Amino acid sequence: MAATGVLLLAPTACKAEEPLENWQKTQHFERAVSDTPLSRILEQLSQQTITRMVMAADGQGLDEEVAYADFTSSEADALIRSGYAPYSLEISEYAHRGIAAALSQQDIDALFAAGTDPEAIEAVMCAYDRPAVDGTVDWDGCTAEGFADLPDSFRQAHARYSAAYQAVVDSPRTQTYYGGVSCRVLDQVAVRLTNETYMVDFSGTTLGMRGQQKQDCPTFKAELDALDRARDAD
Repeated sequence: MAATGVLLLAPTACKAEEPLENWQKTQHFERAVSDTPLSRILEQLSQQTITRMVMAADGQGLDEEVAYADFTSSEADALIRSGYAPYSLEISEYAHRGIAAALSQQDIDALFAAGTDPEAIEAVMCAYDRPAVDGTVDWDGCTAEGFADLPDSFRQAHARYSAAYQAVVDSPRTQTYYGGVSCRVLDQVAVRLTNETYMVDFSGTTLGMRGQQKQDCPTFKAELDALDRARDAD
């Protein structure tokens, strides 16, 4: 995650005649200033996890099994991408409903206004590329470079937005997306690597995002299955 604590998405079109809900306004801001959605961040984390477990360069992976099956990192990445693909929009909506619920209307409107102002967007993108100063976004550094001087109301709104986003990242449901998809992919990898010579089984694997309690794969998959059933019932 970037020093700002913000995870962001790529632009998408909205019908101008349809009023946006508050969660769509914060989503619009996110998509205006970055192209890395939460689902992509989780996908990258799964790539790191699975590469470390299966194809670790330090010899801790399944070198012989991988070589025998002619399994490649590109193939692993493709399995991970396909695993997250059905959840991309769902994860974004979940994230922004949680964020919007934690913010005031004034904060949401300040973020949305910045996300529709090209000069403000450039200033935010500049700040995201700069190291944090005392744990906060370096807005003044970008102002000194000639970018727009973003008002204090926006800066405060952004600080609360970042905190709300981090709370979403740390939430049990986000852990379920990461762990559930990762474990499903590990099942596919196990099938791919199992043959007449090698037997691969990841059923006893435990996973967890940094700072979070680890859970085993059966638990994660059951939780993700429950989310799927709830979604399909709507």
